[in-house]
Amino acid sequence: MMIENRKRYIVIVRKYLRKIASSILTKDFAIFLLFLAVAFFFWLLHGTGARREVKVNIPLEYTSLPSDIRLDSELPQSLSFVLKDEGKELWGYMKKKNIEPIKIDLTSEFDGSGILEKPVDELLSRINSRFATSTQIISVTPSVIQARYTILQSKKVPFTLEAKPPIAPQHIIMDSVQLSVHEATVYADMAALDTLTEIKLSYPDIQLSKTSDIQLTPSDRYKGITITPSVIDAHIGVEMSTEKSVPVRISTVNFPPNVALRAFPAEVKLTFTVGLSRFNKVTERDFAVVVDYNMLAEKGFNGRTKLRVTRRPDYVQKVRISPSEIEYIFEEKPQ
Repeated sequence: MMIENRKRYIVIVRKYLRKIASSILTKDFAIFLLFLAVAFFFWLLHGTGARREVKVNIPLEYTSLPSDIRLDSELPQSLSFVLKDEGKELWGYMKKKNIEPIKIDLTSEFDGSGILEKPVDELLSRINSRFATSTQIISVTPSVIQARYTILQSKKVPFTLEAKPPIAPQHIIMDSVQLSVHEATVYADMAALDTLTEIKLSYPDIQLSKTSDIQLTPSDRYKGITITPSVIDAHIGVEMSTEKSVPVRISTVNFPPNVALRAFPAEVKLTFTVGLSRFNKVTERDFAVVVDYNMLAEKGFNGRTKLRVTRRPDYVQKVRISPSEIEYIFEEKPQ
């Protein structure tokens, strides 16, 4: 029953639409559309031929801001032109996308007064070439590019690394990080410069698994300070690592000539991480494990003490002593 009703409704709707179409699509209606199109064509010809006004915005791009200048107010980001010309020319300006910005070199624009003022008229010789010869510039807003600024003081401070290089697991740094520049020139007010002793560099968010040349940048903590250079090249030697163990005899320091140490055990095992290229190079002679008499004198002539590694190669990491403590006895040497 429901299906039959639905079919009946569809037939009625179709008939109704046919009647509407037949009443609209008549000869008179077609003639009306033709005259409407001709009228629109003549209106378009008249509109494009008449001189009219239109507003066009052109972006600004500032270059070469001196390092010792801090802008205290924003520079305008665009110029607004009111142009007058025939419609066809104006239409070309309005539909244009990705307008090339006007570049302004700021190198020589600061006279020490604290206020930058550059009349837009100085730019018109470059701007006029963008418009047709028939186009008239009625007005430009703003008429003067203006901003407040402060001249900063400067000093030199060393670059330092904020943290260890981001090395992939089971890898090791072969040598110290080599920087292309070791000193920064910083620009700020005197109060900020007085507290600044270094510029810490941050690593990019990566994990190094081979020797690489990367770029480091100053930490985000330096707000309101201009740092030159702002990007530093760094060379980091990286290779696969492995563990190695060597036996090392315990040595003594600061013992009186007549006192000897008997240690139990007298030899310990050092375990460390080393790069594959230096695995065979490193030996027990590269390490020193000591007991300091000055640290034991107050404990008495026997007891237990922790050991210290006082010498090791720079290229090994994660040095562990086993055992980390020993028992000891002081013995008097015969005269």
